[in-house]
Amino acid sequence: MKLLMVLAAVALLVWLLRGDRRKAVQKQTASRQPRGPEAMVQCAACGLHLPATDALPGPGEKMYCCAEHRRASD
Repeated sequence: MKLLMVLAAVALLVWLLRGDRRKAVQKQTASRQPRGPEAMVQCAACGLHLPATDALPGPGEKMYCCAEHRRASD
């Protein structure tokens, strides 16, 4: 009887730990959801296409991929 109680306690502990781990994996997977499409712009100096959030604005409506290209166009 004592052995049965110990086995039941171990099984309950394993079941509870697996449930917590499964919830953590689901939460981690939910945070990796792909983002929607992002606007792309073209560097005025080299023609590289890059996301608008990564581009550096220049004079007028021009966008640049790096500070060196922005400086070179001045």
